[in-house]
Amino acid sequence: MAVITLRRPERRNALGRELCRDLRAAYEAFEEDTDVAVGILTGEGNFCAGRDIKETRWDAEGPHDAGFPSPDLFYYSQLTKPLIAAVNSYAFGGGMLLALAFPDLVICAESAVFELSEVQRSLLGAWELGWNLGLPRAAAMEIALGYRMSGRRAYELGLANAVVPDDQLLDTAREYAQKLLVLPPAIIRRHRELLRKHADRPMSAEVKALWERYWDEHMHSVDFDEGDRAFLEKREAKYRINAYARDFEEQSAMNYTGTARRAVYGVDQHEPT
Repeated sequence: MAVITLRRPERRNALGRELCRDLRAAYEAFEEDTDVAVGILTGEGNFCAGRDIKETRWDAEGPHDAGFPSPDLFYYSQLTKPLIAAVNSYAFGGGMLLALAFPDLVICAESAVFELSEVQRSLLGAWELGWNLGLPRAAAMEIALGYRMSGRRAYELGLANAVVPDDQLLDTAREYAQKLLVLPPAIIRRHRELLRKHADRPMSAEVKALWERYWDEHMHSVDFDEGDRAFLEKREAKYRINAYARDFEEQSAMNYTGTARRAVYGVDQHEPT
């Protein structure tokens, strides 16, 4: 088995450029190593605090530089081998996706805390996570609205396989991995693939079009980068009740083409002194 450890403890393993690059490389090495059949993903000190706001900038293609958008890391992994997430402490935003979106098994430490922090940062994204994971509407909404969730709560909802004391986290993950190592690898691979395809919930064309429309509206809103700027400036964010320009929203609703000019963010972004 292989243990992949996120090591950027000074930033709570926030997903910056180098960490995203290294994680992709680790996944590739894990996939290509014929002597390794099972992987464990964990973090040093914390699991992952999500995207590194200080390294993220936005342009016409959306957020990038800190490895975003990163569907290959979160949703559409091509790994053919089982991956176990061993989650300790914070798993926020992108960290929550790393922990829950595609690992096959999830072991939580008592300290584990999940949160879709996109909500607090006024970012439209990952709202569908709970629904994609097969949760009932109320539980999926709990995630979509940004409520914090303990490892125990994740276990109760069926998102985790076990909750253990922090000092038993890796040992428990290794025990789960060891059970897979004595089973026929071809059957494990095919059962895993069949279950994933069976559980897939493709987004309807209607919802996809609405999401794209809302994305463009949000990129033009006054709230667009307020969450990130407030975080960087160490102040409370000030969101508007009427964040969206009515004329843009009405025009977009009548004739959305997906080609609207997007806002540019991060060009003058500086870390506060």
